[in-house]
Amino acid sequence: LSSVDYRNLQVSTSNRVWFDSPRTKIDLGGVAKGFAFLEIERILKESGYENFLIAAGDVLVSGKRADGTPWRVGVQHPRKRGELLAGIPVDTGSVFTSGDYERFWIDSTGTRHHHIFDPQTGRSCSENRSLTIWSPSPLRGKALSTGLFCLPADSIMMFIENRKELECLVVDNRGKTFISSGWEGKVRWF
Repeated sequence: LSSVDYRNLQVSTSNRVWFDSPRTKIDLGGVAKGFAFLEIERILKESGYENFLIAAGDVLVSGKRADGTPWRVGVQHPRKRGELLAGIPVDTGSVFTSGDYERFWIDSTGTRHHHIFDPQTGRSCSENRSLTIWSPSPLRGKALSTGLFCLPADSIMMFIENRKELECLVVDNRGKTFISSGWEGKVRWF
Protein backbone atom coordinates (compact mmCIF):
# COMPACT_ATOMS: atom_id res chain seq x y z
CA LEU A 1 0.00 0.00 0.00
CA SER A 2 2.91 2.38 0.62
CA SER A 3 3.67 2.14 -3.11
CA VAL A 4 0.21 3.49 -4.00
CA ASP A 5 0.84 7.18 -3.56
CA TYR A 6 0.98 9.94 -6.15
CA ARG A 7 3.71 11.57 -4.05
CA ASN A 8 6.06 8.74 -5.14
CA LEU A 9 5.95 10.20 -8.67
CA GLN A 10 8.42 12.99 -9.34
CA VAL A 11 8.59 15.17 -12.46
CA SER A 12 11.51 17.48 -13.22
CA THR A 13 11.27 20.83 -15.02
CA SER A 14 12.66 19.04 -18.11
CA ASN A 15 9.75 16.53 -17.95
CA ARG A 16 11.90 13.67 -16.67
CA VAL A 17 9.78 11.27 -14.59
CA TRP A 18 10.93 8.96 -11.80
CA PHE A 19 9.55 7.22 -8.73
CA ASP A 20 10.72 7.52 -5.14
CA SER A 21 9.71 3.88 -4.60
CA PRO A 22 10.83 1.15 -7.04
CA ARG A 23 7.53 -0.62 -6.35
CA THR A 24 5.44 2.29 -7.65
CA LYS A 25 4.11 1.82 -11.19
CA ILE A 26 1.90 3.81 -13.54
CA ASP A 27 -0.92 2.11 -15.43
CA LEU A 28 -2.35 4.31 -18.15
CA GLY A 29 -5.35 2.02 -18.64
CA GLY A 30 -7.52 4.51 -16.80
CA VAL A 31 -7.03 7.18 -19.48
CA ALA A 32 -5.28 5.66 -22.53
CA LYS A 33 -8.44 4.65 -24.38
CA GLY A 34 -9.80 8.18 -23.92
CA PHE A 35 -6.72 9.59 -25.65
CA ALA A 36 -7.03 7.00 -28.44
CA PHE A 37 -10.71 7.89 -28.97
CA LEU A 38 -9.82 11.60 -29.22
CA GLU A 39 -7.33 10.83 -31.97
CA ILE A 40 -9.75 8.54 -33.86
CA GLU A 41 -12.47 11.19 -33.64
CA ARG A 42 -10.08 13.87 -34.96
CA ILE A 43 -9.02 11.70 -37.92
CA LEU A 44 -12.58 10.78 -38.87
CA LYS A 45 -13.88 14.34 -38.65
CA GLU A 46 -10.91 15.70 -40.64
CA SER A 47 -11.71 13.05 -43.26
CA GLY A 48 -15.26 14.37 -43.56
CA TYR A 49 -17.15 11.80 -41.48
CA GLU A 50 -19.88 13.24 -39.27
CA ASN A 51 -21.91 10.15 -38.30
CA PHE A 52 -20.03 7.23 -36.79
CA LEU A 53 -19.87 4.84 -33.88
CA ILE A 54 -16.54 3.39 -32.74
CA ALA A 55 -16.92 0.34 -30.49
CA ALA A 56 -13.79 -0.88 -28.72
CA GLY A 57 -15.23 -2.27 -25.50
CA ASP A 58 -16.27 1.30 -24.79
CA VAL A 59 -17.96 3.54 -27.35
CA LEU A 60 -17.38 6.86 -29.13
CA VAL A 61 -20.35 8.31 -31.04
CA SER A 62 -20.86 11.21 -33.42
CA GLY A 63 -24.11 12.04 -35.17
CA LYS A 64 -26.94 9.64 -35.88
CA ARG A 65 -27.51 6.32 -37.62
CA ALA A 66 -28.39 6.25 -41.33
CA ASP A 67 -32.11 6.26 -40.49
CA GLY A 68 -31.71 9.46 -38.43
CA THR A 69 -32.17 7.81 -35.04
CA PRO A 70 -29.61 7.92 -32.21
CA TRP A 71 -27.18 5.06 -31.82
CA ARG A 72 -28.15 2.62 -29.06
CA VAL A 73 -25.24 1.63 -26.81
CA GLY A 74 -25.57 -1.59 -24.83
CA VAL A 75 -24.47 -1.88 -21.20
CA GLN A 76 -23.39 -5.38 -20.25
CA HIS A 77 -25.03 -7.03 -17.25
CA PRO A 78 -22.26 -7.29 -14.61
CA ARG A 79 -23.33 -10.75 -13.40
CA LYS A 80 -24.85 -12.36 -16.51
CA ARG A 81 -22.09 -12.86 -19.07
CA GLY A 82 -23.20 -12.12 -22.60
CA GLU A 83 -26.44 -10.41 -21.53
CA LEU A 84 -27.28 -6.74 -21.68
CA LEU A 85 -28.58 -4.82 -18.69
CA ALA A 86 -29.65 -1.74 -20.62
CA GLY A 87 -29.54 0.10 -23.93
CA ILE A 88 -28.81 3.83 -23.98
CA PRO A 89 -29.59 6.18 -26.92
CA VAL A 90 -26.54 8.30 -27.78
CA ASP A 91 -25.92 10.71 -30.65
CA THR A 92 -22.69 12.32 -29.49
CA GLY A 93 -19.90 11.80 -26.96
CA SER A 94 -18.44 8.73 -25.34
CA VAL A 95 -19.73 5.93 -23.15
CA PHE A 96 -17.28 4.16 -20.84
CA THR A 97 -18.03 1.33 -18.44
CA SER A 98 -15.80 0.17 -15.61
CA GLY A 99 -16.66 -2.98 -13.73
CA ASP A 100 -15.60 -5.84 -11.52
CA TYR A 101 -16.69 -8.56 -13.97
CA GLU A 102 -14.27 -8.75 -16.92
CA ARG A 103 -10.89 -9.21 -15.27
CA PHE A 104 -11.39 -10.88 -11.91
CA TRP A 105 -10.97 -14.00 -9.81
CA ILE A 106 -12.83 -15.31 -6.79
CA ASP A 107 -10.80 -16.67 -3.87
CA SER A 108 -11.65 -19.64 -1.64
CA THR A 109 -13.69 -17.40 0.68
CA GLY A 110 -15.90 -16.19 -2.19
CA THR A 111 -14.30 -12.73 -2.31
CA ARG A 112 -14.10 -11.17 -5.77
CA HIS A 113 -10.74 -9.62 -6.69
CA HIS A 114 -10.55 -7.42 -9.79
CA HIS A 115 -8.35 -4.87 -11.51
CA ILE A 116 -9.70 -1.57 -10.10
CA PHE A 117 -8.00 -0.83 -6.79
CA ASP A 118 -9.01 1.47 -3.99
CA PRO A 119 -5.96 3.67 -3.30
CA GLN A 120 -7.04 3.93 0.36
CA THR A 121 -6.85 0.16 0.98
CA GLY A 122 -4.73 -1.25 -1.84
CA ARG A 123 -7.48 -3.80 -2.46
CA SER A 124 -10.10 -4.22 -5.17
CA CYS A 125 -12.96 -1.72 -4.87
CA SER A 126 -16.06 -3.35 -3.45
CA GLU A 127 -18.75 -0.65 -3.61
CA ASN A 128 -19.97 -1.33 -7.17
CA ARG A 129 -20.28 -3.96 -9.84
CA SER A 130 -20.50 -1.58 -12.79
CA LEU A 131 -20.29 2.14 -13.57
CA THR A 132 -21.20 3.53 -17.00
CA ILE A 133 -20.42 7.19 -17.72
CA TRP A 134 -21.47 9.31 -20.70
CA SER A 135 -19.36 12.39 -21.37
CA PRO A 136 -18.91 14.65 -24.39
CA SER A 137 -15.16 14.15 -23.85
CA PRO A 138 -13.76 10.62 -24.19
CA LEU A 139 -10.76 11.55 -22.08
CA ARG A 140 -12.94 12.77 -19.24
CA GLY A 141 -15.40 9.88 -19.59
CA LYS A 142 -12.69 7.23 -19.32
CA ALA A 143 -10.99 8.93 -16.37
CA LEU A 144 -14.30 9.29 -14.50
CA SER A 145 -15.56 5.74 -15.10
CA THR A 146 -12.39 4.42 -13.48
CA GLY A 147 -11.82 7.24 -11.00
CA LEU A 148 -15.33 7.22 -9.50
CA PHE A 149 -15.75 3.44 -9.41
CA CYS A 150 -14.64 3.00 -5.79
CA LEU A 151 -17.11 5.54 -4.41
CA PRO A 152 -20.54 4.59 -3.01
CA ALA A 153 -23.32 4.86 -5.61
CA ASP A 154 -24.96 7.82 -3.87
CA SER A 155 -21.68 9.76 -3.98
CA ILE A 156 -21.26 8.99 -7.68
CA MET A 157 -24.82 10.14 -8.35
CA MET A 158 -24.28 13.39 -6.44
CA PHE A 159 -21.09 14.07 -8.44
CA ILE A 160 -22.83 13.41 -11.77
CA GLU A 161 -26.04 15.31 -10.97
CA ASN A 162 -23.97 18.40 -10.13
CA ARG A 163 -22.51 18.31 -13.64
CA LYS A 164 -25.17 18.59 -16.34
CA GLU A 165 -22.70 17.56 -19.04
CA LEU A 166 -22.44 14.01 -17.62
CA GLU A 167 -24.76 11.00 -17.26
CA CYS A 168 -24.31 7.65 -15.55
CA LEU A 169 -25.71 4.26 -14.70
CA VAL A 170 -24.40 2.51 -11.56
CA VAL A 171 -24.92 -1.06 -10.40
CA ASP A 172 -23.88 -1.23 -6.76
CA ASN A 173 -22.46 -4.26 -4.92
CA ARG A 174 -25.98 -5.49 -4.06
CA GLY A 175 -27.14 -5.31 -7.68
CA LYS A 176 -29.26 -2.19 -7.21
CA THR A 177 -29.24 0.18 -10.20
CA PHE A 178 -29.00 3.97 -10.09
CA ILE A 179 -29.45 6.21 -13.12
CA SER A 180 -28.82 9.92 -13.56
CA SER A 181 -31.80 12.20 -14.21
CA GLY A 182 -30.84 12.95 -17.83
CA TRP A 183 -31.18 9.27 -18.73
CA GLU A 184 -34.44 8.64 -16.87
CA GLY A 185 -37.09 7.51 -19.34
CA LYS A 186 -34.52 7.11 -22.13
CA VAL A 187 -32.82 3.89 -21.08
CA ARG A 188 -34.25 0.61 -22.31
CA TRP A 189 -33.93 -2.06 -19.60
CA PHE A 190 -33.48 -5.72 -20.54
